[in-house]
Amino acid sequence: MENDFVAKLIFRIQKILVFLPVAVLSQSTATIQFKINSPCYKFSIARVSNIYDDNRFTTYKKHYPQNGFFIVKTTEKHPTPYIFTCEEENHSIKGSGIFTVNSGDKLIFEIDSISDRKQYLPNTKTQCKSFSDQKVFYEEFPNKIDLYSPVDSIYKAESLNFLPNFEKYAKKHHDSYMLFWNLKNFYDEHSWITGNNEIYMKAFDNLSAEIKNSMYGRYFVQKILKSTKIEEGLSFPKINLHDKKEFKLGKKYTLVDFWATYCGSCLDSFLVYKDLYKRYKDNGFEIVAISGDRKKDIAKWKNMIQKRQLAWQNYIDIAGKEREKYNINPYPYTVLLDSNGMILKKNISPAELEIFLKENLK
Repeated sequence: MENDFVAKLIFRIQKILVFLPVAVLSQSTATIQFKINSPCYKFSIARVSNIYDDNRFTTYKKHYPQNGFFIVKTTEKHPTPYIFTCEEENHSIKGSGIFTVNSGDKLIFEIDSISDRKQYLPNTKTQCKSFSDQKVFYEEFPNKIDLYSPVDSIYKAESLNFLPNFEKYAKKHHDSYMLFWNLKNFYDEHSWITGNNEIYMKAFDNLSAEIKNSMYGRYFVQKILKSTKIEEGLSFPKINLHDKKEFKLGKKYTLVDFWATYCGSCLDSFLVYKDLYKRYKDNGFEIVAISGDRKKDIAKWKNMIQKRQLAWQNYIDIAGKEREKYNINPYPYTVLLDSNGMILKKNISPAELEIFLKENLK
């Protein structure tokens, strides 16, 4: 079944991804001008495409002046996605909905305050292509309901029910970069529970050749291909760890836990894992924890292991390079393996793991 899915993806790549010569683009300047009516401790305009970097433009002033002016220099041929973000002094962060920026655009915004997922449309006299795309998208595309639920079965059902909206919209608006970027972001946030559902590719296939043949379109399809290597029923791929270390499988089951020292929910899960490890390690259960911290934070990683008394196998994947290779996202990300390294479950919660071990390691 999984092999059929991979074969179909490869066929689609051969069919739709025509590699065009890359033109040399002269540098153009896109201007984002905004008036913010509510002070923000740390205000940012951040690019949400992680192809190269986050291209973040930030002020650290405690009280941001009411008239702000940002210049974004870009040679982008295609509209790229940005959001407004506000970080408070307690480090809580809110981010707006997506708006796109294209070479030569001049976009003017007025912002009352930053609200999660709220979309701010530019108030501009120049009706540029990227503005029209944004306006139509937010008028016609269904409001994104809150798809996050503490109950995985409900979360999965809601996410799968929402997916067809992308295909439906793409059939009507083939040239919509707003649809593409929201599809990509939905995949990034929800594919861990929806899996590589064929609707992602059906929606993508309905987009224009310009979008599909762009480097962003090619990147998106390659990302889906990478993630098909972490699927239930397949062998867990080889992970190149720091200092060429290799982990050992448990005699019966192994939980591979991808985490980072800055991930709060990762640290919370250790409480349950420590209890389960103590109860089942002598019955063939093993834990392999792989941190994605940066090289300069290795000391912090080691201190965390010691402080939390993590007695299982601990390794580091510098800056999460292997994680990116296989589209393992976001933290925490867990994979349960059998004694042969076959993937039994991915993103199994601590509660689900406890039930599984209780039933299978009596």
